[in-house]
Amino acid sequence: MSKWLLAFIILSYSCSQKKNLLNIEIQGHRGARGLAPENSIPGFILAVDLGVNTLELDLVVSKDKKLIVSHESFFSSDFCLDTMSRPIEEDSIINIYQLSYCDIKKFDWGQ
Repeated sequence: MSKWLLAFIILSYSCSQKKNLLNIEIQGHRGARGLAPENSIPGFILAVDLGVNTLELDLVVSKDKKLIVSHESFFSSDFCLDTMSRPIEEDSIINIYQLSYCDIKKFDWGQ
């Protein structure tokens, strides 16, 4: 292989790698977690306004087969209040998949 062909291959590879560096994927993890309520419409809108090009979210299925945007399959005491707007006990496990959509909507998710 000639040195010119080798130089061309190295230069081509180098240029293609620089091009890939310019196309960095910026994700909004659960929307704009830390700046807005996670997994909320306001959080997703804020993430897009801040320039993300990928929104990451997780789904849980409720008892009546509705899709719920939630990172966990249970209510987190860190982010959620109960149906009376009181903190959920830290060791309490309230499974989303055991509740209907109407019951889930009664909890305060910070939206």
